[in-house]
Amino acid sequence: MSAKHLSINQRLRKAKAPGLRQQIVAEWLREWHRDVHNIVQQLDTARRRGNWAEVDNAARQLATGTDKRFSALAGVIQTLIDAESTTADSACTPSPTSP
Repeated sequence: MSAKHLSINQRLRKAKAPGLRQQIVAEWLREWHRDVHNIVQQLDTARRRGNWAEVDNAARQLATGTDKRFSALAGVIQTLIDAESTTADSACTPSPTSP
């Protein structure tokens, strides 16, 4: 399965570096914003044309995409918390000393 087909949470779990996790989340948020903005533009265009079938289609796209990403958001937050806890735990674990 390619990286494009992994869920946001799968990509975050695979990423070990905090900087990489930040990049993954930032890209996911940019895509979400871009998608919502494009659908709102479709809604506005369809409304101005009076094309209610297009309005209905765009509204369904908006609802579906928002539900999908909003559902993933709790998992994203939990994955970031878990990764931060793991990093903090390993930083606090004393390294073994030689006798």
